[in-house]
Amino acid sequence: YYFDPVTYLRVDNGWREGLYFGADGRLVNGGFSTRVINWFLQREGKITYSMYGSRTGADGTADCSGSMTMALRTAGASAPQISYSTESLHGYLRNNGYYLAYEGMGTPQLQYGDIIIWGHKAASLGGNGHTVVVTGTGDNPTVISTCYLTKGQRGTAIQEVGYDWYWHDHNTPYQYVYRLANQARN
Repeated sequence: YYFDPVTYLRVDNGWREGLYFGADGRLVNGGFSTRVINWFLQREGKITYSMYGSRTGADGTADCSGSMTMALRTAGASAPQISYSTESLHGYLRNNGYYLAYEGMGTPQLQYGDIIIWGHKAASLGGNGHTVVVTGTGDNPTVISTCYLTKGQRGTAIQEVGYDWYWHDHNTPYQYVYRLANQARN
């Protein structure tokens, strides 16, 4: 259980400190979003960025959308037909319980576990798109992804950073925010 430090009320059906508490107030252990994020956390320091290797981490290399495909599959999503790109990842997310919570260039209210895809559809292939998952909440939530921030330095592709800085550092790209329809999904 989690009790709000201001109101002292039990939190039901809500996120606190990266954890989801269900309708009865109990912690939902190992929820879907947590498993997606854990895929990345368990591979920090082990993955080198590449759009040309396995893309999924299987050979020690990955890119953003290939690793997101594997993180989702490992968390319990349906078997992927391919290693999705930022173009095709939209459909895979919708087919696995996500809905489009926001689209545009503004500043959305992000929630733990949201998956964000940068770049207009039909124009986000290769280096023109990116995908991240939200790991923290608040005024400047954190996100984690397989990225090129370290310019391909061996073993450093998975990075967790503040979303606002990261988004602005990439010239505030068009974004699609996908959210699990069932936040308590196990």
